[in-house]
Amino acid sequence: MKKKISLLIGIIICAIIAPVGYTKSINSIIAVVNNDVILQSEANTLKKLMTFGRPNNLSKKELNKLVINQLIMQKLMLEQAKRFNINIPDEAINQRINQIASSQNLTLNQFKTLLAKQGLNYDSFKDFQKNQMLSAEVRNASLQQMVIINPNELKPLEKSAKATLNNEIYKNSSYQIQYIQLRADSNDDSQTQNQAEKQKAYKILNDIKNKKITFSQAAKKYSTGPYAQSGGNWDWMKLDEMPTIFAQNISSPYVGKIIGPFWGAGAYNIIKIKQLKTPPSPKAQEINSEHILIKTSIVLDDNAARTKLEEIRKNILSKKESFSDAAKLYSQDTQSAIRGGTLGWQKPEIFAPAFKDTIEKLKVGEISQPFKTTFGWHIVKVLGKRDLSSKQAYVEKVAYAKLYDKKASEQYTMWARKIKAGAYIKIINKDYE
Repeated sequence: MKKKISLLIGIIICAIIAPVGYTKSINSIIAVVNNDVILQSEANTLKKLMTFGRPNNLSKKELNKLVINQLIMQKLMLEQAKRFNINIPDEAINQRINQIASSQNLTLNQFKTLLAKQGLNYDSFKDFQKNQMLSAEVRNASLQQMVIINPNELKPLEKSAKATLNNEIYKNSSYQIQYIQLRADSNDDSQTQNQAEKQKAYKILNDIKNKKITFSQAAKKYSTGPYAQSGGNWDWMKLDEMPTIFAQNISSPYVGKIIGPFWGAGAYNIIKIKQLKTPPSPKAQEINSEHILIKTSIVLDDNAARTKLEEIRKNILSKKESFSDAAKLYSQDTQSAIRGGTLGWQKPEIFAPAFKDTIEKLKVGEISQPFKTTFGWHIVKVLGKRDLSSKQAYVEKVAYAKLYDKKASEQYTMWARKIKAGAYIKIINKDYE
């Protein structure tokens, strides 16, 4: 590697002393990263993409620094992608670009026109998206091996996760409320008058609680607010459809709950939750599976890995060997191989997207065709599926995601530093130092 880098630096130095007519293309090299180079054209394209559709508040020096750091990391990520034989299918890139266009209410042709107006080449934009997707795959594959979460670590986070779930339920629930408003005389906004209305509000509340009067009767008799003569009944509403003073005071709702009196909009207010419709609980499932992993390498490409798994699958189906025995013999996932490939009961979300999609679609007892993830080629057999207590599963999922994000951020920072520390990086253009 050092010989190649020395040769590359030599070429650059020669370019500096070469005749002017021959230096234009070579002088466009602004940095060297291992055996690759970063061109001025790449930096220019990235600058346009980073400011595409948004204002640029950075100075030239700040933008150059941001661009060169991102391009250096991208080059290193692409090296890792090549090393682990990670590829992004062309259809996946096209799908992502179509989604970007759709998010701006544009057809693909309209989006291409918009890019051209910004001085961006469509092929360059497509390459940028591909590199972003490759970098994300490398990052995710690396983090899945580095981030380890102990179930005991989730317990302290479950309280906040439950609060998150409850907030989502409250937000998406529909409420039918009854309302009593006690507004002070508009001609008398003195503190004495307001105090009198406050005392009146608490007396009404006590009478309702002591069943001396119903909420409907109290609304008809005392309320100065809307719908008073119908017993203070409002139509069905969600929190974001209510007057702000209502929504701000509703917490931990349940049918029959009375809230108030509270001051707002120049009056004392009392609310009763008459009826409540909560959204369906989120669905959750655990899947018990076993798999066999074959990794690609210099001597074993994608076709060879897939063919090998097809043969293993055929032998299992013809009962020449069991899935467990085949996993112990062939699987390169060393942790599960010693257990016969078993992964145990797991939530599908913890697996790589292609693995998750496959086990969700398989029937119990079914063995998949070979498929590829960032880890290599797999076949997987589903041993069982079970529904979980959906609320508890949601709580665990939120807690897991929160802890995973925290650990992943820490691990990625350390991993990125390690990758950069082990690389040869030379910035040629002083504008990017």
